[in-house]
This record gives sequence, C-alpha cells and structure tokens, in this order.
Amino acid sequence: MSGESEPTDSSGEVILDLGPPWKPIVWSDLLDTARTMLPSKAWNNLSPDLYASFWGLTLYDLYVPRHRYESEIAKQHSALKALEELSDNSNSAITKRKKDKERIQESLDRLTSELQKHEENVASVRRRLAREKDKWLSSCPDTLKINMEFLQRCIFPRCTFSMPDAVYCAMFVHTLHSLGTPFFNTVNHIDVLICKTLQPMICCCTEYEAGRLGRFLYETMKIAYYWKSDESIYERECGNMPGFAVYYRYPNSRRVTYGQFIKVHWKWSQRITRLLIQCLESTEYMGIRNALIMLTKISSVFPVTRKSGINLEKQIAKIKSDEREDLKVLATGVAAALTVRKPSWVTDEEFGMGYLELKPTPSLASKSLAGSLVAVPNGSGLNIFQNESSGGRTVASGTQHLDAGNSVKEQV
Repeated sequence: MSGESEPTDSSGEVILDLGPPWKPIVWSDLLDTARTMLPSKAWNNLSPDLYASFWGLTLYDLYVPRHRYESEIAKQHSALKALEELSDNSNSAITKRKKDKERIQESLDRLTSELQKHEENVASVRRRLAREKDKWLSSCPDTLKINMEFLQRCIFPRCTFSMPDAVYCAMFVHTLHSLGTPFFNTVNHIDVLICKTLQPMICCCTEYEAGRLGRFLYETMKIAYYWKSDESIYERECGNMPGFAVYYRYPNSRRVTYGQFIKVHWKWSQRITRLLIQCLESTEYMGIRNALIMLTKISSVFPVTRKSGINLEKQIAKIKSDEREDLKVLATGVAAALTVRKPSWVTDEEFGMGYLELKPTPSLASKSLAGSLVAVPNGSGLNIFQNESSGGRTVASGTQHLDAGNSVKEQV
C-alpha cells in the first residue's frame, strides 16, 4: 500500500501487491471487506478508504528516525577513524584491521542504504495519502462525530496494542493534520481525546495498555506543546490548516487564533491534571496504578504549570506511603520524574502568555470533574472557552454558544 503509483488492471482498478506469500488484492475488494468489519452506522462518520489506510500502514511508512540513523552512521565513521590511527603494523594486526574495516564499511553502506530507502518509502506514502485525503471524510453524512468514531474504531484499538503502534497513531493524526485533510479537525480530535474519552480509557485499561495509551498521549501533547511554544510556529503549521477551522463542519471557515489555542490548551492541561488526581485519590487499585503508569509516560512533557505539579506531587506523596509495594515503587518513580522536571514548571500567568484572564476559584481537589464543563450541543464547534480550574485558577475570558445552525458564536 506504500507505492507512489500502484499497479492497475485492465479496468483501471488499483492492485495491491502484498508480497509473498500473499496474493495481490484489488483495492476496491479490500474496501468491500472493510465495510463488513464495522456496523453500517459507523460509516456515517468514517470512510472505508481512511479505515483501510489507517490499518494498512505502519510506523515505518510515516516516520524516519533520522537522528538514530545519523547517530549510528557517525559511530561507524568514528570506529573507522580509530582503526586508521592504530600504530601496530604487525601482519596479524594489519589483517585484523582490514577485516574490521570491511565489516564497518559494510555496516555503513547498509545503514546509508536503509536510510535512503526508508526516506523514499515515507515520501512515497505521503504522496499517496495526499492524493487520497480529499475523499476520506468528505462523503461522510455526519461530520460532527468523526473524531469520536475515529478514536473508537481506529486510534484506541491500535494505540493500546504496542508502543510502536502508540507512536504510529500519533504520527497518523499528525499526518492527517499536516496534509490538510478536509473535515478532520485537529483541535477537536485532541479535545475529544482529553475531555471525553481519556478518563474512561484510563479506568478500563490493563496496566500494559495504560502505558501504551500514555505514550500516545505523550506524543500528542508533545506536538501540541510545540505548536504552542511560539506564535510563528503556530502560524506556519496550524494557522491556515483545515484542522484548525473554528467551524469544523466547514473546513474553509475562519481558523482558531493563537490566543484561542492557548486558551483551549490551558483547558486540556487542567483537565488532564484533574482526571489524574481523581484517579490517584480513588480507592480503585487499577485506577491508581494506571494513573501512575500514565504519569511515567508523560512526565517529560507534563505537568507544565507549577500549581498542577504541586497538586500532583501531594497525591503522589500520599501513595508513596501506601501499604501496597507495587504502588509505592511506581509513586517513587513518578515523584523522581516530577522532581527532575520541576525547574521547567511555569506559573499560570507565564503559561497564558497574556491570553488568559485568571480569577481565583475553589481549590482543585474540591471540584468534581464533570461539574465545570460547559455543554456543547452536537459538538459542531470548538468550545474554546470552557471553564476549567486547577489549583485556584479558571479561564473566564469568554463563552461560546451554538445557534440552530450548528455554528459557534464568540461572546467576549
């Protein structure tokens, strides 16, 4: 499925060469098979083309670990240089050096060839996806539920399967965004992930699945924090993309501004803090354990604010004295990770970069997770100004409402 120009038969049908021992398959036949794999109503929010592409690709098709290739190539060059500097000129030493040089040169040639082939494959896959993206979601009659369906049918089943699959899922989402896929709203995807589906997923995962889910969340947050880090980066990578359309039923509508993105980013950060603390405060063993495991996976990018970090530290400190040894060990590891990251924590004001109007609210622990959400009927617009509090702060700079036409009206 990764060729730039797939072979076709006499009728023009695309033929997929799956390699031995598999027989070639017609793409339309594969789509017919895909349609039988989900309930018919699921195709109101997904297309068989997107579904088949998602499940048919791997991390190798989307991402080149160029730094790792280059690092290993540099090591081999250093090894060659070290051999050339050896001064032992005995016959046995010369023979050994010759064999070692040949071995290292073979490794260099193999790594260089692998890197080139990998880059060519990723570029080829991206060109194919770019040709197909416009038809993935444009035919879906119910565009309002695309992200929920996509998470449930594609992302969650695969991201909890293995660590490489968790990274793949985040990379696939980023690919959908960077290609400018119509009707795939990136902001809404992250919003649905964090605000609607993350907590139940944490509570129902096994410990291994929680770690993989944490890796997916880490990769997702890492990209989002990169976009937030600088307005010029945001404008270049998000400012004119369909994934940042305010009215996500209309991909060409006006875009989420940088200031609005900071506000919704603040909401996500506080939401994650609150749901993790709720899990850590609970009496359910798996909820506590999974929250700790998730924190180990995201600790290099989260928490960001000092208040969130302190609130989490307080809960972790309590668990460190728990009688259950496995929880104590996990909590000790998380506490160490938080300590390492603590110097990079920022104040709420620094996080807001002047875009947040912060007002005192009751403490984090006393607020229920569900109690502070502003309902968004039908999910048709980005509710950027939902009130979220953590450690005594809330976003209160504006509200958004939906009219009968499923659009967003800002009221500042």
